[in-house]
Amino acid sequence: GKKVTASTVFTAEKAEGNVDIVFEFDASAIAETTVVAFESMEYKGIEVAVHANIEDENQTVYIPDVHTTATATDTEDHVTGANKEVTITDEVALTGLKVGNEYTVKGVLMDKTTGKGLLVDEKQIVSEETFVADKADMTITLTYTLDASKLAGTTTVVFETLYTEGKEVGRHHDLTDEGQTVYIPEIHTTAADQKTEINHTKSEETATIIDTVHYSHLLPGKEYTVKGVFMNKETGEEVLIDDKPITAETTFTPEKSEGSVDVIFTFDSSLVAPKTVVAFETLEYKGIEIAVHADIEDKDQTVYVPKIKTTAIGEDTEDHIEKAKEDAVIVDTVEYKGLEVGREYVMTGKLVDKKTGEVITDAEGNDIIACETFIAETEEGSIDITFTFDSSALAGKKIVAFEDVTYEGISIGTHEDLTDEDQTISYPEIHTTAVNGTDGSKTMVLGTNVTLVDTVTYKGLTAGKTYVVKGTIMDKASGETIGVTAETTFTAEAADGSVEVTFTFDTTQLQGKTLVVFETLYDTQSNQIVDHSDLTDEDQTVSVPVQPA
Repeated sequence: GKKVTASTVFTAEKAEGNVDIVFEFDASAIAETTVVAFESMEYKGIEVAVHANIEDENQTVYIPDVHTTATATDTEDHVTGANKEVTITDEVALTGLKVGNEYTVKGVLMDKTTGKGLLVDEKQIVSEETFVADKADMTITLTYTLDASKLAGTTTVVFETLYTEGKEVGRHHDLTDEGQTVYIPEIHTTAADQKTEINHTKSEETATIIDTVHYSHLLPGKEYTVKGVFMNKETGEEVLIDDKPITAETTFTPEKSEGSVDVIFTFDSSLVAPKTVVAFETLEYKGIEIAVHADIEDKDQTVYVPKIKTTAIGEDTEDHIEKAKEDAVIVDTVEYKGLEVGREYVMTGKLVDKKTGEVITDAEGNDIIACETFIAETEEGSIDITFTFDSSALAGKKIVAFEDVTYEGISIGTHEDLTDEDQTISYPEIHTTAVNGTDGSKTMVLGTNVTLVDTVTYKGLTAGKTYVVKGTIMDKASGETIGVTAETTFTAEAADGSVEVTFTFDTTQLQGKTLVVFETLYDTQSNQIVDHSDLTDEDQTVSVPVQPA
């Protein structure tokens, strides 16, 4: 609102000469203006001379204005991809130039965060253009080519300076000017399972992994898309299900330059286990890739999909068949794959009735469980879980060992399959029916070479395995053996069946006695599997008549 004026008082030493009048003012307030200095000379307050010619170039001073608009050539916007080579174009609008004058526009890329010049390989990123003004208002284009892969996570501002005759006559240096700004985004991801909330996913039909993508240096208010794909850490290739990669994407519009967005993968992890997968993410703007986070070694991007398999055997038989007894021991060898090396895990097992699916309990009603804590030294390995319990009441039953592996109390893998024979332990039972081998009656005949046939009915054997059944004839009255034994070796065609054991002996010295057949079943390593020894069992009992007088 004030005129720009200046004055000088002087005493002329000669009739002719010169004197300077100095104007001091804020030129930025009248940028884009061409000004002409009008002068008047006074003597005793009386105007004695005037020079006021609006067209006089000698009286004219040009005050240029510099305004810049920087965009990336890939997106044609104020955001660019952190690729190997990108180009930033700065349209420098100049006003208030002196036609015919030679000018030079020099520019440099600045780091918005630090306010210092950006350096790539210790060099500043600069550009310049020299031209002769053919009109007062002109636009000059400066280009900056740079390796943006080394500048991911940077916001750059273009500073431009105008020179003529080696002197600075205009500039546009404003770190807050969005028109001069170009964003070079960066992303980092953290993947975790939705249920476990850690980087382990259970093998199941529907699993959900949430990959939180942390972004920085985005141009706010624009629409972006994050796309993710699972990679096999071991091979470095995409993880495929039905020949298709596991992908997910999210489109979002950030309100701020920095923030995060979730990319949600939903898939059948049972078809992936046991693998270690790494989530690779790319950020796109207008369909153009502007940021990538694809590091196969990045632990934050890594998710483990474990798988366990168990093989339960009886300690005595070293097989899937065991004798029902008070001090039974079952060793379940759990093979695991896909664990994280160095983590501490707990493997917990329980025993389940194959028929009912109910957990086996002890006399006090407590579940029979066993567990082992271990640190995974490799991604693949095995650990033994040992159950020690009273199995006396399990004769005739089959039990299945269920296992669960946990990390910090979180279940990350189970193997619970009632149909899995490797997990199954059978406690066979036998029942015997003894008869006269001649007529099938319960009464023997007297003679020196008499045959008794004991039919041993069994349940719960392993089909295809060979067994030995050994029998002893007992005197019911005394409970002692009469010294007659027999045995039969057979291969079970099915889990349930029967086999005959034939005794041949002299009954003439056993007149009037009641005989009971005891049978014991063994495996081929002579491990006793089950016996049936009941002096009161009528099915096992025969009688020897007395010779008539």
